[in-house]
Amino acid sequence: MSDNTLVVLIMSCDQYSDIWPYFFYYFWSSWPDCPYPLYLGSTTKSYGDNRVQTLLALEDTSWSASTIKYLEQIGSEYVLMIQEDFFLKQPTNSADIESCLLAMKELGAKYCRLVPDGAQLKEIDRDDWNSFGWIDIASAFRISTQASIWLRQSLIQHLRMGESPWDFEVLGSERTRTSQFGYLSTKWRVLRYDGHGALVRGKWTSPGIRMARKAGLKVLTRPRISYTGNILLNLQRIIFWLVIRTNPRMVRRWNLRHVKIRH
Repeated sequence: MSDNTLVVLIMSCDQYSDIWPYFFYYFWSSWPDCPYPLYLGSTTKSYGDNRVQTLLALEDTSWSASTIKYLEQIGSEYVLMIQEDFFLKQPTNSADIESCLLAMKELGAKYCRLVPDGAQLKEIDRDDWNSFGWIDIASAFRISTQASIWLRQSLIQHLRMGESPWDFEVLGSERTRTSQFGYLSTKWRVLRYDGHGALVRGKWTSPGIRMARKAGLKVLTRPRISYTGNILLNLQRIIFWLVIRTNPRMVRRWNLRHVKIRH
């Protein structure tokens, strides 16, 4: 559909169509001058905004199958992927995105993570790119569904039919272990949002509810995480970030064991 160098793809499906107004409210508030074509990945529903082009998967067999269908409808070389419940909190600078694109081209990267949280980075031995780092080959989540720029054809090659987003992060990261380089990350947060999203397992988090109310939009009847559940969620986050920074190999082993159990 587009021959632009980069497009922005919002990953979603019909099940989360009630979240779209909140996402786009904060997207345009944060990035009103976004210069890139904006696409929304959906199953059968479209979003009524002429600034947004909807890509339809038509059936929801798996997250990875839908992602491949979205990507096949885009003609760009690069794609910036972001999930529909990542509500942007602060202004986004288009110059930062262009810097990431230039770094990818100059360094030959196929992937650039825009939120470095939890990524173990190796220094790039070039002064002009010292604000970026190569994601270490042993990093637990070497690729992630956090906001990232992908070389589109490379992303298609990394996907496997039947995988969920978590499967993709765990098993997809394992598929990168044969390549020492190619997976890049910024050292600063290019896009600022709650890293776990406004929803967890389909339920509103407390920060998500606050942002929804602040937007002045009606908070829908989607379930909310309880007060106790939000406390436990925050504790889990603290433990997760502590462990992933100190012992990424242990996180990898735990991830792989639980993916195998699920399958």
